[in-house]
Amino acid sequence: MALIKTRPNVRLLLPRRLVAGQVGEFIVELHCPEPVPVDAVALTLFGDVAWYANGQYGRHRHSSRFLNHQIPLLCDQTVLEAGQHRLQTAVSLSAELPGSREGDRLNVEYSVHVHVDIPWWPDKRVDFVVRLAAAAAAARSIADQGAMVFVSHAGGPPPKGPYLEVSLGQRCVVAGGMLRLSAALGNVDRNRYRKLHVDVIAQERFPEGLGHATNDQIVNRWAIALDAHPGELQPILFNLQLPSSLVPGFELHGCKLRWLLDVHADVAWGSNPQLRVPIHVEVEAADEARSGQPEIAAPLAVGSARLRLIWSNVAQATGLELIDDRLRGVVDGVAIELRRGYDHDGRPRILGLLEFPDLGVGLHTRRERRTLLGSIETTLATRDAAQTKVIHAQLGARTLRADYELIAADDLQLRFALDGAGLEIAPLRDFAAWLVELAPTVAGLPDEMPVPAVMVEHAASWERSAKRSGARLRRSDLRLELIRDELRVVIGSDFNDEGELRATRLELDAPATVPSRHHLIWTGDTALPEHELPIAELVRPPQWGIAPARVALHIEAQRVRVLLPTPLSDPDLERDRVEALFALGRHLRGDQGPYR
Repeated sequence: MALIKTRPNVRLLLPRRLVAGQVGEFIVELHCPEPVPVDAVALTLFGDVAWYANGQYGRHRHSSRFLNHQIPLLCDQTVLEAGQHRLQTAVSLSAELPGSREGDRLNVEYSVHVHVDIPWWPDKRVDFVVRLAAAAAAARSIADQGAMVFVSHAGGPPPKGPYLEVSLGQRCVVAGGMLRLSAALGNVDRNRYRKLHVDVIAQERFPEGLGHATNDQIVNRWAIALDAHPGELQPILFNLQLPSSLVPGFELHGCKLRWLLDVHADVAWGSNPQLRVPIHVEVEAADEARSGQPEIAAPLAVGSARLRLIWSNVAQATGLELIDDRLRGVVDGVAIELRRGYDHDGRPRILGLLEFPDLGVGLHTRRERRTLLGSIETTLATRDAAQTKVIHAQLGARTLRADYELIAADDLQLRFALDGAGLEIAPLRDFAAWLVELAPTVAGLPDEMPVPAVMVEHAASWERSAKRSGARLRRSDLRLELIRDELRVVIGSDFNDEGELRATRLELDAPATVPSRHHLIWTGDTALPEHELPIAELVRPPQWGIAPARVALHIEAQRVRVLLPTPLSDPDLERDRVEALFALGRHLRGDQGPYR
């Protein structure tokens, strides 16, 4: 056995999510580059309740550990051979454990500590942060008392002041579920009610000083605008979608979390009536989640109320979020957005957008007729035939669906459209799910793209240059990105629409806005004008081009570009010019000597 030991790399795998009241499975994966002796391997599950208390110098973090459970994975001395080793264990998790939570002042945190005991050598210790879901309640701790009415003044509306009544169908709510409310306002002739506000509040209680402190965190807020005359004690009905991030309340080690529903009316030039109703949050049972939920029937409402209910349901079903009346999400680095819009004839449509990092292939749409009498289809194309073939193989069949129209495409986004106003849940849900499924394929396109045909013979030298300089290489257009001292320089080629090379481009992102007196567009046809910036090295004719080689220089507000002949066989040939661009960037930033 070697005197100097190589410690194994440790990974933690969870076959399924951790849920209180169930058996949690843990897999510890040890990757040994070389054989290593071990005395023992142990896994410890920790649970901490943490809170932030105010002190003389600001907030201070405190914590108390309520769970410390160690499980031996390997007890006998042994030698782990080179390769991968898996150690598996299971832990029965108490149903009383609170779920993981990240609040404003009160958190519940779980972690796993893996300890590999190596004789006569520093042990390997690794900590992992894990999340634990609260157990689903077998029975409600608050009895279902039916519809309850809460009033701001006992006995009804006061003689002149504002008055608010709130009725809850139930006080036991499910995270991510619906909450039904009805409200009524009194003395509407004497008070101008503008809005109704409904807040879900997490009331956090924790030790501070010699006692306890309480913090109210607004988790979600709704504001409902009212008519000029809402009607005396006229019921106003609500169906509110609760956040899925709600966790059951708990009381642990002097800390307590409970949930409140705060309803208050906004009264112009008057006091706002307010009601705070305690609610009990539960987690949906696993068997109920697996059985699936039926589509939420639209209430007897029209317009935006029904529309928002449908879009909220689609957001919950597809894993997206409803933000500013748009469905949004990110899958594998691809941003997804669905919104309502109209075509040029004014017909309503649902527009779907996929945004992704620059592909650099000149992606565009092309309308073509497959057969003599066939319909015109919109397909995807690039400026290079081989790259177009990859696009067709990966996306072609999927983007030609009759239900969804491909309306635009470029290197940064794909746009689709679905006819309709978004008032039918099934087509909208299918469209959103289709975009979610398409996103991983789009995210994998950069790895599938070949080098452009016009640059294939130079690909090897560009790859070598990227490795030597530590630059990032985009193979789709042989584009090098160098980042040094927070300055960014790009070396690449400009193509025309037919895929032919136009110029070699070196570009510096200006660290600060370049003053207009320094702006310059010089094409090399005339003598270089006198300039305050050090640009002589930038316009030096290259030695590798066909003489006489022309150089163009563009200095703009946000970038400096140097245009050279093409093709550039090896980026290392322009090493001096790249260094000159970095030097110019430091000059624009105002660096003085070795210090900034």
